[in-house]
Amino acid sequence: MRPLEMAPRATAQAVPPRHTTAYHPPKFVKSLQSQLAKIGESVVFQIEITSSTTAPTLSWFKNDKMLTGDKNISMFSDATKHGLKIANVTSDDGGVYKVVIKNDFGQLSCSATLALDEDTEEYEIEEEEEEEEEEEEEEEEEDE
Repeated sequence: MRPLEMAPRATAQAVPPRHTTAYHPPKFVKSLQSQLAKIGESVVFQIEITSSTTAPTLSWFKNDKMLTGDKNISMFSDATKHGLKIANVTSDDGGVYKVVIKNDFGQLSCSATLALDEDTEEYEIEEEEEEEEEEEEEEEEEDE
């Protein structure tokens, strides 16, 4: 009698693909942070997103109005880091800043506030002290 011949066994094993492509909506690694600035300072709002095969488009807004670059406002981007720089902050720059990021697979947004520290309380106190000193000097002159 002949031994029974067995067919070779086939085994299956999962093999990861050699090249993967990320097709997904943008996701934040780092979102916008609210900031406090003094008049004349520079401020940078920066985000970091996950990389994707499709380049995202970014739109920046202040108080829901779309921003375009000007002499004080500039926007910058690289593969995953994007930002908005406000040079020489003025009293008009305070408000809510928002960035909207879109790619072929979705969109994402976040916002942050730029609060202004205008030192108005210090100025008012100094002004009141000066007025009191002037009044005292005038009274002394009248007494003489």
